[in-house]
Amino acid sequence: MENLHKLAARTYPPRFSKIDNWCVWMDKFLGTTRLAKTALTSNKPSDAARHLGAIRTHFLNLHRETQMLNASDFVFAFHRAAAVERPRTKDLVSYYKALGTAKPSIKMRAQKEKYEAARAQWSTAVAPILQDGQLAPGEIEVLRQTTEVFYQAFGRTFE
Repeated sequence: MENLHKLAARTYPPRFSKIDNWCVWMDKFLGTTRLAKTALTSNKPSDAARHLGAIRTHFLNLHRETQMLNASDFVFAFHRAAAVERPRTKDLVSYYKALGTAKPSIKMRAQKEKYEAARAQWSTAVAPILQDGQLAPGEIEVLRQTTEVFYQAFGRTFE
C-alpha cells in the first residue's frame, strides 16, 4: 500500500475522475490500511476485521461517488445493513433489487457459474424473508447467516 500511495496519491486514475478529491481519498485509504496491517501483524483479529471492513466501506464510498457501483458493492451494503441491531427492510430490499441489475465484479465474472449458484442459493433464502416487508427475529438471524456466506464469497472484493 505504501508503494501504491507513493505512485498514485497525486495522480487520478481516469476511471475515478469524478471523485471530489483523490488525494484525500488516498490519504484516508493509506491510514486505514496501516491500521489494518498493524492489527493483522499484532494478531488482533477483531481489530483487523473492523479495519478491513472500514477499507471495504472506503471502496464502497469511492464507487458511489464515482458512479461505479458493482454487484459486490451491493452484496457488501446488504451484509452491512443486515448486521445492524434492527435492519431496515426498505434498505435491504433496495440493495437486493440493485444487486439484480448491477454489473458483476471482476471476481463474479471470473467465477460466473460459482457466483450464479451462490446468488441463487442466497436469493432462495432471502427473497421470501423480504417479500412481506416485515422482519421477524427468527428471520433476521437466517438472513444474516445466509448473507454471511454469500458476502464471504463475493462481497469482500476490493476493486
